[in-house]
Amino acid sequence: MIIVASELVASSSDDLRKWYPPTFIGSVVLGFITNLPDIFIIIAAALTSSGVLALGALLGGNALAFTLGYFFVIIANAHFNKSDLYLPKDLRVQLAFLVVAAALVLALSLFGAFYFWSGFVMLALFAAYIFSGINGEKLRQGKLEQRLNQFSSSDRKVIRSLIKPNKKQVAGVTLKLATAVFIFTYTASPFVSSIVKLSATLGFPSVYMAALLIPLAAEAPELVSSFVLSKKSSEAASIAVSNMVGSKIQSNTLILGLAVVMNSLLGRNFLIGKHFYFVALLIAVNLYGFKATYDLVLTKRDALFSLLHPVVIIFMMFV
Repeated sequence: MIIVASELVASSSDDLRKWYPPTFIGSVVLGFITNLPDIFIIIAAALTSSGVLALGALLGGNALAFTLGYFFVIIANAHFNKSDLYLPKDLRVQLAFLVVAAALVLALSLFGAFYFWSGFVMLALFAAYIFSGINGEKLRQGKLEQRLNQFSSSDRKVIRSLIKPNKKQVAGVTLKLATAVFIFTYTASPFVSSIVKLSATLGFPSVYMAALLIPLAAEAPELVSSFVLSKKSSEAASIAVSNMVGSKIQSNTLILGLAVVMNSLLGRNFLIGKHFYFVALLIAVNLYGFKATYDLVLTKRDALFSLLHPVVIIFMMFV
């Protein structure tokens, strides 16, 4: 059921991509929608088991996006669009937030745990991210209106009707998202519990199982969706990359912040302890995503480096 719900989210994201431009705010909106599986599952992991389990799932999601996620997008673009993948300059703003979020997680983890106030610091950074996106969108809308003013009133109405969804389309997306939220609400906790039980049966640490299985269940449909999107054009592929970066910023601020706050409200501290290396790996994965993307060109060489996902998982298991 988790995979079904994730597929509904991925399908909704595909619809929304038609209406939201590849701008900062578009990535914020689509990143949030894409992150719905992570929001429910990671918070469930923090509430039903431990903060470390949620941290493992968070690391796994970041690793999957910046390695296999990038790999699928780059290869699809190179094969079907016959070119390297050139990214919009706006993406550097997101990359800056990605690095700041990673640095913040590292700094807060040095206290040995994520405390109640730590969660609010993470949420504050997410708010700053949203605020920055809204300002950027206002500037974009202003420029768009200036261009539209060159047309007659009737022409402007036609143009707006083409770029905005109709009520039927909005209702369809809303229904799919509502169904996905309903499924996540009732299946996230049992899913996390089943991972804990499976790890106990296999004699394998649950935190590693979370890092491997939760991202696969929550993000696999979106990876497939990104691959299909990248086949259409290089611009579509750049949107897929932008959405992945945006979703990971939200994972490291909004989702982790909510998990910390809710965990604290239950009287439990989000302990790091001996699992600090999970934080270190999380930072390393984010820095790789920053380094690979900052020059705004993704090549087949970057795709080869993106195959490091299995290496990251194996390294976690033996540290």
